[in-house]
Amino acid sequence: MSSTTKQNNQLIINETGKTMQQWFNELEKREFQCIHWKKQVELLVEDYQLDLSWAEYISEAYCSLHGVPWKDKDNKGYSILVTKTFHHPYKQVRNLTQEWFSMERRACNAQKIDENRRKYQWSTDDSDVSVQIESKGDEKTRVIVRHDHLSSEVDAEVMRNFWKSQISGFVETL
Repeated sequence: MSSTTKQNNQLIINETGKTMQQWFNELEKREFQCIHWKKQVELLVEDYQLDLSWAEYISEAYCSLHGVPWKDKDNKGYSILVTKTFHHPYKQVRNLTQEWFSMERRACNAQKIDENRRKYQWSTDDSDVSVQIESKGDEKTRVIVRHDHLSSEVDAEVMRNFWKSQISGFVETL
């Protein structure tokens, strides 16, 4: 470890009472990797009484470590929509789709819009994923995935291909 790194570590300890790794461990325990950076900063200030500048410094380093965007994008970005109809009852498709999303680490901060729709923050790029499930009769159900706020056409195409390949996996156990 270089003397500059040791000095930085000592400064962080002196100013905040913990090493950067200890702060990262605190954030991991609280699952902060799934929380927008502004909320991380707010909670670090409120819950740990950190100075705003130290809270921002820790949050920026933590987001960088996890590949989560630190700064907000100015534009709304790109959106994609992928749908698939399954020949299975609504309730089974809904339950398995929700289970898939609950196990997907990149899908954070689930919000229940209504019985048929959920919204998630996609942690790798701070975009939004909405999932809607529609009954199309006794034995048919349609799943609609909308991914918003993607930063480029390339990202949109990558995510379109991702969702096309993953959407079948939502119910592959049926």
